[in-house]
Amino acid sequence: MALLDVSELLGDPDFTDVAQIIRRSRAVNEFGENVLTEAPTNDLLVVVQPAKPSALERLPEGAKLKESINIWFQGTINIEAVNGYSDIIVWRGDRYTVIDTDDFTNYGAGYTKALCLRGKPNA
Repeated sequence: MALLDVSELLGDPDFTDVAQIIRRSRAVNEFGENVLTEAPTNDLLVVVQPAKPSALERLPEGAKLKESINIWFQGTINIEAVNGYSDIIVWRGDRYTVIDTDDFTNYGAGYTKALCLRGKPNA
């Protein structure tokens, strides 16, 4: 375990905001078509901050800095995988697609940091 535990901040009302995480999955129907299903969570506490210029290194478009945020969440957040889709974060009425994550589960109670882009996902 790491020596620094900042996970306590993820429950502090001075730092947190309310958001939803939408888990997306796919299935194939009887016609062989891809069917996307979304399962929203109840309201969760997250820490939200605007993405910093260093986030540009991880954005292929580079010019989307104003439409990107960083989320810290005490749990897991999923990015696009072979058998699934990226999670969607709903914050202040806008949908943000998770495009990159950093895993800090070995810090205290553990948490995940996610870089998210605003906009409708291409699902």
